[in-house]
Amino acid sequence: MLSCIIDGMQYMDIPTLDMPGAFMQADMDEEVVHMRLSVIVTHLLLQLEPSLYRKYIQVLEGKPILSVKLHKAFCEL
Repeated sequence: MLSCIIDGMQYMDIPTLDMPGAFMQADMDEEVVHMRLSVIVTHLLLQLEPSLYRKYIQVLEGKPILSVKLHKAFCEL
């Protein structure tokens, strides 16, 4: 953090790099993270494999929602 403050105070241009999917391979052993998938993604999964996903669907405010437990790190872009 200190380096970022100094760079900012000296008006330095600092290049950054994003590696798409770099964190997608990272295991998550310490924390349990649950995520609710959007209605659109839920519908797509139901169309793809209804017998697999239908038993996990919850209806929230009249909309089908699928909650999942993450085993790998997730980075939303």
